[in-house]
Amino acid sequence: MKTEQKPTKNKFFCMYCDFGTRKNQRLQNHIYRKHKEQNDLERKVSIKLRTFSCVYCDFTTLENRYLQKHMFIRHKEQNKLENKVVIKIKTHACVYCDFTTVENQDLQIHILSKHKEQNDLENKVPIQLKTYYCVYCDFSTVRNQDLQTHIFIKHKEQNKLEKKVALKIKTNSCVYCDYTAVRSCRLQMHVYTKHKEQNDLENKVELQIKTYSCAYCDYLTARKQDLQMHIFRKHKEQNDLENKVEINIKTFSCVYCDFTSVEKRFLNNHIYKKHKEQNELENKAEIKVRIYSCLYCEYTTTGSQTLQRHTYRKHRKQQEEHERIE
Repeated sequence: MKTEQKPTKNKFFCMYCDFGTRKNQRLQNHIYRKHKEQNDLERKVSIKLRTFSCVYCDFTTLENRYLQKHMFIRHKEQNKLENKVVIKIKTHACVYCDFTTVENQDLQIHILSKHKEQNDLENKVPIQLKTYYCVYCDFSTVRNQDLQTHIFIKHKEQNKLEKKVALKIKTNSCVYCDYTAVRSCRLQMHVYTKHKEQNDLENKVELQIKTYSCAYCDYLTARKQDLQMHIFRKHKEQNDLENKVEINIKTFSCVYCDFTSVEKRFLNNHIYKKHKEQNELENKAEIKVRIYSCLYCEYTTTGSQTLQRHTYRKHRKQQEEHERIE
């Protein structure tokens, strides 16, 4: 039985793949992005590119819609004041809070992560997200790019051998060491934290990083979350009194005692160390803990550095002998 194909409104089609579009400029942009090397050799299509530049930073793009998205996400408040660019963009608003985004997929992801239980009851927003699963572990995500990034970071060597997933990832390399990052912002953060003095002298990388300063000491960071974590750990009592900084940190609480942590892994380690037998009986908390075992005795721990200290203190001679044999 033949299935009827929906009529297409596309007028322009790629000569190298099945891509189609209603605009000639978009076709040229597609060929430039996806088939540049092939087209440079065969010269089937004459490429005339138009670029759109941001008036507030050095961001450039081949399509005005991407510039509009960039302006909305990066410079919304600044543009409201200066009004340099008229932003005409469709936004998607959350029905449960004041979150807005330019991508419907991002709105669905937000509702799934922040309001899942409420939305399951009220069913105000239909969630239509494809899930991508890792072939090497139980990681899953609704973004294919995030899956690719995960495999690149967590299973790069294994995937090189087994070649289960074809990775299409552009990496950004550090000019001062062999560090690589998938996201340019991560590379900038790396240069800022590891090579700031060298980069200030040589100026090889133009850093566009907003820094956050502590209101109670001289601590400085490029991550807002790190500043909040620092104040929570170092100045909690002082901040509770003076209330200079609004702290929005998710904490994880123990179901057996009053222990709290800002990281799930520390809570898992705590339950494993302090309430292991009780939790095996009552099964109140599902914990995932990595166990490090000593090569020379039955000692186990949840920390790699703790294992190193144990090995150095208890088995230094055995370790030296083992290294000499190898």
